[in-house]
Amino acid sequence: MGDEIVKYTNIYIERKQDVFSRIRDAKETTKEDTLARLVLLYFIGIKKENHTDFREIWDVDEEYIISRACVSSRRYLFLLSAMRFDDINTTQERKLTDKLAAIRTSR
Repeated sequence: MGDEIVKYTNIYIERKQDVFSRIRDAKETTKEDTLARLVLLYFIGIKKENHTDFREIWDVDEEYIISRACVSSRRYLFLLSAMRFDDINTTQERKLTDKLAAIRTSR
C-alpha cells in the first residue's frame, strides 16, 4: 500500500511541478517521506493536537521535536496536499461507476 501511495503521489507531483518556482519545493516523494507523514499524523492524533494551529507543532520546543526531525513544515504541508491513493489520470472516468474511486486503485 505504501508503494502505491508513493507512486500515485509522484504522478500528482509531476503534474504540479510547473507551478513551483523552485524544483526542490515540489520534488518527488519517497516511501520514507510517506511513512514519516503518516507517523506524524498518528502522533498528532495521539497527542490530541488536531485542533492546534499547525505552525505551533513545528515551533514548540521539546514536546514536538520529532516533527522538526522528520520533515520541514513547508515540505510536510506540500506532501500532505499532494498525497494520492489512486491514479489521478483515471479518477474522473472511474468516478462515474465507483463513488470511492479517489481511494481505490484502478485495477
